[in-house]
Amino acid sequence: MPQFEFHHRSFWLDGTPFVPFGGEFHYFRADPAHWADRLKAMRDLHINLLSTYIPWIWHAPHPDVIDFRGRSHPQRNLIRFIELAHQAGLLVFIRPGPYVMAELRQEGIPAWVSDRYPEVLAQGPGGQRHPTGMVSYLHPTFLQLVKKWYEAVADALRPYFAENGGPIVMTQLDNEVGMLHWVSQLPDQRTDITPELPLDVQAAPGHAAYWQAAEYWSAYRAQYLHTLHDWAEAFGFPRPFVVNVHGFRDFSVYSRGVDYPVGLAQLEKTHRLADTVLGGDFYPGHVTYDNFHDLVLAALFTNAVNRPEAPGFSPEFQSGRFQDRPHIDPSDLDLAARATLAAGFNGINWYMLVGGQNPENIGLFGSRHLWQAPLPETGDSRPSAAVVGHLGALLATYHASLPLTRPVSEVTLGFYPPYYLTDTNPDAYPDTTGIVTQIIHQRQHEQFDGVARMLVAANLVLDAQVVNRPDALSGVEVLFLPATRYLDRSTQERLVDYVHEGGTLILGPDIPDRDLDGHPVTVLRDGLQLPEPVEEGHRGLISVLDWHSIYAPRYWAFSPQQEAERLAFVEGQPEKWVAFRRVAGRGSVTVLGCGCSDSYDYYHAVMRDLLARLGIPGALSTSNTRLHVTYRQTPSNQAPAGFLFVQNYHDSEENAAIRLYTPQKTYVWEVMLNPRQGLMLPFGGIEVVPGHLAVQSTTAEMTFDGEVLAIHRGPTAGHAQLTRQPGASCDVLLLQGSATVAHHPDAIDIQWSSQSCPRPILLLTRRNVSMT
Repeated sequence: MPQFEFHHRSFWLDGTPFVPFGGEFHYFRADPAHWADRLKAMRDLHINLLSTYIPWIWHAPHPDVIDFRGRSHPQRNLIRFIELAHQAGLLVFIRPGPYVMAELRQEGIPAWVSDRYPEVLAQGPGGQRHPTGMVSYLHPTFLQLVKKWYEAVADALRPYFAENGGPIVMTQLDNEVGMLHWVSQLPDQRTDITPELPLDVQAAPGHAAYWQAAEYWSAYRAQYLHTLHDWAEAFGFPRPFVVNVHGFRDFSVYSRGVDYPVGLAQLEKTHRLADTVLGGDFYPGHVTYDNFHDLVLAALFTNAVNRPEAPGFSPEFQSGRFQDRPHIDPSDLDLAARATLAAGFNGINWYMLVGGQNPENIGLFGSRHLWQAPLPETGDSRPSAAVVGHLGALLATYHASLPLTRPVSEVTLGFYPPYYLTDTNPDAYPDTTGIVTQIIHQRQHEQFDGVARMLVAANLVLDAQVVNRPDALSGVEVLFLPATRYLDRSTQERLVDYVHEGGTLILGPDIPDRDLDGHPVTVLRDGLQLPEPVEEGHRGLISVLDWHSIYAPRYWAFSPQQEAERLAFVEGQPEKWVAFRRVAGRGSVTVLGCGCSDSYDYYHAVMRDLLARLGIPGALSTSNTRLHVTYRQTPSNQAPAGFLFVQNYHDSEENAAIRLYTPQKTYVWEVMLNPRQGLMLPFGGIEVVPGHLAVQSTTAEMTFDGEVLAIHRGPTAGHAQLTRQPGASCDVLLLQGSATVAHHPDAIDIQWSSQSCPRPILLLTRRNVSMT
């Protein structure tokens, strides 16, 4: 009986750290004669978790018909599919809805639900049908129908639940709750079905009414998911439960994650659900240097919103797209996955891994559901499958060590959910439109694509915290809060206490002096003795430390401050301070009064120098700032062990010397990366042959399949230093490739020279014997 759980930010399987490396395969879109072949193809890519929707619309085509055994159609034989997955050695992640979206009609809800029970439908203005055709989540009739559906699924699959020795280990609750509200910018307007969540949606427009509605809908969605959670628990569905978060948005042929935090804000309250992981649906499109930070910030903010012990997990991670634009290249899969893992995630589920065809006209866009999938419905494979297979081999090699590492934060980004509770069209609240529009503009251009991106691109190691939660700042050494003028009173008070108790707060471009309703609240300014600005400037130049002629699209100027250190000023006017630091209580506050998008690469160097001035030098340095570098390490007071992540998002070959400074030693790497390539390099004693060999240093990726150790070298010269674990006897023999292998009593050194057309170096491991 597999025991699957999570704690310490990791998944665990039978007491061992586990990295879910999943793939979405919709059995109902494939000929049952091909199921076993597709499952084998997934296993060949090192997939260890099969994920699938269980569509209500497909298995209950009529009110009195529920078919899980293929009596009415062979592609409804869910039981057989689960049995085949079990035989293939796959764990199973089920997603029974009731909403599944998945390009199905009615988003996966049977048509008979609204035909027979029209009262469950959500409403728009004036009592008309909601433009998306969705239901009211909390309508009692709808909930009773969902309860019966959950009970039917549980009864059919119970023999295959993990507690009964089956492969099903995890369950998703609904799908992208709130997404239809977001895309329509219109929540359900019904007021007759939620007496425990009172709201007069006809109240007079105004600031308070807008934010009251935002909080109401956040609580409404949490209550809906709480109901599903309780039923899933009562019917014995396998835990952990997953709530997936939407928010990546398509802009013509490219995609962005700037609105992903909207989904997080909508569902933030669901982090209180026991045994539940909030997971991010990541669809970045074509991944480049211009948008890779979308993935990093999405991962950081997801971890911040989650329960402290919950792992970072993406239940839908882009391996293709429903349409053929944007076109997804193999390098997009590779770079996206590496960026997300580097930021602290410990599991991904490729969506869609297997393509298919819609049966019986259930598809919203016709019969095809191809999705640029690495394993298409034709039975062959696309080039992207090779990327999935290599990443799978990496994670299989380090499955027990990677989850025990995490980014060692140098700066904590403050995440303030109310800035993203803007899924309702503010035009319905005229008095609030100005405030909401300003917040939306600043959060995208000055925060997400501004200072937050600068910190990522400057190769600072980050984490994030939700600043309006009690005790969220406990243990945070450096908090960087991108702020507008609007911040609620209790959060302002929390920030004052944080600084007075010894924290380092970096704040800007605005000093909050109003609450979200626009009422004056100067708790933060008064508590930290911060001045009011003397002027606001636009499209000017400032000087920062020894940097001059820094373009500032928007800035605040302050008069000189006593007992404060000037860090920036208006160019040519040193008496007009733009940034300064002052001591407050046992801590300090730094005001950075400049708001801008990350439009120039030199901003990154300015940011690094500014943070170094504040005592945050950064543990990593690179001779080539075109590369993004970061690392994860084990929490240890001894010499750290971990993984260096190096990403080349450019179409050119890039070389670099990289240094990691730790209190115990300095690590040095000389690397060359091909165009659009990433590296995940273990260091400091990460096991590569369990119980026998560990990696101290390497300039190439290494994988182990149980017998053969593969070094995936590039065209330049490189090395790998392995150490034998205490009491172990293991040596390696060269099987393929040109390399020098030197054996020492406690170590094995491997060197290779430059080669124009390199092949992997293959080494046969010989354990429990000695070389003579």
